[in-house]
Amino acid sequence: ALKAFHEMVVSGEEVVEEKEEEPGRWSTAWKTWLSIGQKSTRPLAPNQEDSCAPTQAFLTSLAHIFPLLHPHIKAKLTLSDLTKMSAVIHACLALPVQADSELGYLLTAS
Repeated sequence: ALKAFHEMVVSGEEVVEEKEEEPGRWSTAWKTWLSIGQKSTRPLAPNQEDSCAPTQAFLTSLAHIFPLLHPHIKAKLTLSDLTKMSAVIHACLALPVQADSELGYLLTAS
């Protein structure tokens, strides 16, 4: 789903170059990015396994989408939006690194 969202944002970039920008589209894209970030970075419940946590590849993809959105939403970002974005980024950084991920391997290799 995140890859499809990324493709929509990228294709939106190409449309913007051809004609006037659609503010509603970018506002919806921002809300979608924020929703994905908030839902995917919720702390795990005590009965959930680590396999339910998002992978580093997923979190990296989420982070790579934001710079594509920023030019279109920066004029309309509110303090509340920035607070929510900060919470998503903080939550991404607080998630445990999965041992079977490439990053986990790099961090544990000595």
